Amino acid sequence: QTAYLKANYPLEFMAALLTSERENTDKLILYTNECRRMGIEVLPPDINQSSTKFIVAGDKIRFGLTAVKNVGEAAISSVLKVREKEGEFSSIFDFCRRVDLRTVNKRIIESLVKCGAFDSLVGNRSQNLVAINEATEEASQVQADRERGQLSFFGTLEKRGESLAKERFPEIEEAPQSRRLAWEKELLGIYVSGHPLEKYQKKITHYLANSIYDLSGMRDREKIRIVGVITTIIQKKDRKGKRMAFFTLEDLESEIEVVVFSSLYEEYASYIKEGGLVLVKGKLDTASTPPKVIAQEVLPFSRIEDVTHNLHINLKEDRLEKEKLVRLKEILCSYKGKHNTYLHFSNKGGEETIIRSKSIKVGFTDSLISEVEDLLGSKSLWLSED
Repeated sequence: QTAYLKANYPLEFMAALLTSERENTDKLILYTNECRRMGIEVLPPDINQSSTKFIVAGDKIRFGLTAVKNVGEAAISSVLKVREKEGEFSSIFDFCRRVDLRTVNKRIIESLVKCGAFDSLVGNRSQNLVAINEATEEASQVQADRERGQLSFFGTLEKRGESLAKERFPEIEEAPQSRRLAWEKELLGIYVSGHPLEKYQKKITHYLANSIYDLSGMRDREKIRIVGVITTIIQKKDRKGKRMAFFTLEDLESEIEVVVFSSLYEEYASYIKEGGLVLVKGKLDTASTPPKVIAQEVLPFSRIEDVTHNLHINLKEDRLEKEKLVRLKEILCSYKGKHNTYLHFSNKGGEETIIRSKSIKVGFTDSLISEVEDLLGSKSLWLSED
């Protein structure tokens, strides 16, 4: 029955699944990654569009407000009642005037702003965070006057009109994307407006490494190479009192725990930092539940430019026109670096001849990848250690 629902009602099924596990960060990551593989986009929480639960929004799923950390169901229920009765919110000032600030306190508002729930309203996240104090103070005064009977219904409307004219946001820049993503990870458990790896995606996908999702089909103790961002770190001491570390590594599809024993920890400790993009070489431990990676090397991904690798280019028989070969040489010569270049010539019969260039050494850049693939097609090149 579960398989039937997933196949025939994928949006409704995944929305219900996400709602049921909204307090379990590990499951939330697992199911949002599954949504991505199914081609379903999970939209960020929105103070005017979200419900308490994850809901279907067209061909997408909208994040539920009660899944935001530090935000309770009572607060969200009161917000949704106001929205349903009086209409959508226009700004953080309007929001603070209309909700019950005894139930929806500053900490809750801050969490909602940081996770992106106010992104569709006036002001960016940094501006709204700074505006919280002024918005709540002004709204508290209006609400106190109303409770004391000093404001009639029309007086409330008049006061609201005066306040609208006073709404001012500080002239400050939006927080950098890295900080906004860190807020999302902290408060939602996942990244929704982007991913720290996106700007490296082209290089990562063309570097010959394993995806974390594919590790589940590999054998115990098999050698692996994975690239990802470090999200959490736990340091411990082993039985000899020496430091070791456990950290979670996340790529664009999944995540896995990496174990760095004390014999290696001191050598690589400076690279093991939250938010760091690293290349991990090691062995897969499937005897553990869930599986782990036993690290043998941990290096910043940026270091691949410092170490000589091999750039492989696949040339099929139907792409061997003289003009293309001349253009390929021009491209390679314009991106000089230290990586060796190997050309793989394959014919329709499947036979392959590999030639190493003695004179051309290249750098590994997004521009090189784009130009070669524009000429020869997607997945026509890759970088590896062998």
